[in-house]
Amino acid sequence: MAKFLVVRQLPRLHTQRSAFERDWQTPWPRTSSARALIWRPQADVHEYAEQFVIKVELAGMRDAAIEVTLHDGVLYVSGQREEHCPSQGVHIHELGINYGHFELEFAIRAPIDEAAISARYDDGMLIITLPKSNPAQAEPRRITIEQTNV
Repeated sequence: MAKFLVVRQLPRLHTQRSAFERDWQTPWPRTSSARALIWRPQADVHEYAEQFVIKVELAGMRDAAIEVTLHDGVLYVSGQREEHCPSQGVHIHELGINYGHFELEFAIRAPIDEAAISARYDDGMLIITLPKSNPAQAEPRRITIEQTNV
């Protein structure tokens, strides 16, 4: 089994605390600014014989609002889910849906075919396929130890 490391990046704690305190002291209806700082979509990582598949739940988004990049062995999924709620004349009774910017990181510690990575967005699910590649098996090489005059 290959090694696949899911890196969870959290915002700085003092930023979270300040936002929570600000929202807590704000009378209802409260904004969702504190929740937006820590929004993290749910994701699954599956390993198959010939590929990895990452599924990210992103209901209510358009594919143009999602970005997938690979840099130095780390796959980044980021985007912005916009809130479509009128700001005046509405009383909020419950806030359960997260909005705002998000970013996920997946550190890939297995050889993959970077040119063959694909992603599709369908029915609120982003599905990223990372085909495995066969690393070139290097022949063992004997290292000569040089003698020093001591």
